[in-house]
Amino acid sequence: MFQTLLFVALPGEIVGSLAVLTGEPSFFTMRAKVDTIVVTISKVEFYSIMREQPSVVLNVAHTTAVRIAPFVRQIDFALDWMMIEAGKALFRQGDQSDSVYIILTGRLRSVRTHHNGKKSLVAEYGRGELVGIVEVLTDTARTTTIMAVRDTECAHLPGDLLNLIKRKYPQIVTRLIHLLGQRILGHIETRDEVHMNLDHVSGIDKKVSVGNLSTIAVLGSNQDVPLTSFTLELQHSLQAIGLTTRLTSKNYRQTKRKFNWCMIFDMVEKQMENIAVRAQKELVLLHEEDAESPKGTIEWLNARGWCSSHHHIRCPKRVLKKQAEVRVVESYERVYQTKPDRLSDFSRLARFLTGTSVGLVLGGGGARGLSHIGIVKALLEAEVPIDMVGGTSMGSFVGAVWCEDRNITRFTQRCREWSMDMTSIWQKVLDLTYPITSMFTGQSFNVTLEKTFKDRQIEDLWIPYFCITTDITSSSMRIHTHGSLWRYVRASMSLSGYLPPLCDPIDAHYLLDGGYVNNLPADVMKQLGANSIFAVDVGSRDSTESYNYGDKISGFWLLANKWSPWSETVKVPDMAEIQSRLAYVSCVRQLDHVKNSDYCEYIRPPIDKYGTLQFGSFDEIAVRY
Repeated sequence: MFQTLLFVALPGEIVGSLAVLTGEPSFFTMRAKVDTIVVTISKVEFYSIMREQPSVVLNVAHTTAVRIAPFVRQIDFALDWMMIEAGKALFRQGDQSDSVYIILTGRLRSVRTHHNGKKSLVAEYGRGELVGIVEVLTDTARTTTIMAVRDTECAHLPGDLLNLIKRKYPQIVTRLIHLLGQRILGHIETRDEVHMNLDHVSGIDKKVSVGNLSTIAVLGSNQDVPLTSFTLELQHSLQAIGLTTRLTSKNYRQTKRKFNWCMIFDMVEKQMENIAVRAQKELVLLHEEDAESPKGTIEWLNARGWCSSHHHIRCPKRVLKKQAEVRVVESYERVYQTKPDRLSDFSRLARFLTGTSVGLVLGGGGARGLSHIGIVKALLEAEVPIDMVGGTSMGSFVGAVWCEDRNITRFTQRCREWSMDMTSIWQKVLDLTYPITSMFTGQSFNVTLEKTFKDRQIEDLWIPYFCITTDITSSSMRIHTHGSLWRYVRASMSLSGYLPPLCDPIDAHYLLDGGYVNNLPADVMKQLGANSIFAVDVGSRDSTESYNYGDKISGFWLLANKWSPWSETVKVPDMAEIQSRLAYVSCVRQLDHVKNSDYCEYIRPPIDKYGTLQFGSFDEIAVRY
């Protein structure tokens, strides 16, 4: 490894003082050239000496300054330290780009204002990140407005100083160009790789990465909320991810500008809307350990406009147990000696807060999608958590059942019962109609889904969930994160020609099977905040086997051939298989991107021999993992 000599310390000189004074790790290594005797002074002792002997400060300052290169001292002279209050703008969209900023403490948020007046969140920046570098290097006006989420301290780097550094050290240009390329490519990928119709994604799901959060405030709505036990339980789960410090404060005014995110429990008073207006607020709904599926979540959210997102959390009995605060702290001393359950809701919340959520994406493929059940079982057996679920077509159904229940036995049984309903010949016959829009009215299929999900809303699911549909009214992909669960699952499973499009109850748009636009939406899962993603593909694959039946074919002849024991077997795809292959072909480019991406694990179960409507083979397909 190439090494550069910075300085040589002689007898009587101090080394390591810069790291002690700044609190930052040392950026150089000290080695003894000869046998050396050194005196080690702790940080506490060092500060004590400077307090008792102020003249020592001058000696330390002189020693530190001498060892700093003249050019570095010039940079230090040109830098300005500035403080931006929470809610204030560092600069605004359209301003002249003449400076770069380095965040020392705090958090900044980038917001873009569009021509129609709407605003969109672009990114968030934390400690140590550069802000405004792209516009300065390209000599363009500011493309976004930068707001302070909390009180933020920045180092102001003038554009002229940046030019001086580039002239004196040309090699730094290569690094800056690389940084610029990463920023630009990041925006291009966000814009082009995921063709989302964001107007139909609920605001709570338009998230940026939360991996660099540093401070979170936890507020209770009343005295009955178990804040102490909740924060201790959350800290226990967070400790498995990284170092965490739990602080308490009886004076809210001293802390209201010090956090990035705000988590609030249960009912919240009107004044919550005014708390740290720039902080993102999350509603956490606490449930007993054996609670049934939540209901009425949408009413909570509609009454709380300040809410950015919500989380349903099942609590261990120790969290909701009423006891004195001292007893709670003492009891958690024993809890902290054990490893946190990575499959618990608290661990899921901890991963969400640290940007390390695990997402499961389930693709469409008709009856082949029953193998998703086996994938879920395999993940649980390997103790792999499932923090977010997204699906298309059959994947949307299996994913929704899991998010609603999370009991592997009931989950499997409910999927089996629905599959048996799908094998009923009489239901199909009674649902036939004159094929102007589709072969079936959709009533029979609707009944099977209503029986499975009843009046459940997506907001009521234990785990964050989305499904994909094709909007043939606006010719776009739709991502559903809220609303009637059975309706949007039905829309996501509606093969053209078989079932009529579902009319969206919100805007009356016609929705069809999501497989026509994105049969394996791992890219959507990535955009919604998942860090690790498992993508399960069960779509129809191209078959090289075919039968040349000429220019036309009779359905009656195919039916007779199928029933006759003396006829040669003819392999001709049926309507369902053709529709499934069409969905696969239309998404082949997006699927190749998922296969080759570095942000997800691509999984293909051994289910190619099963047909799209072969629901009668449930027990065979469901264990194919």
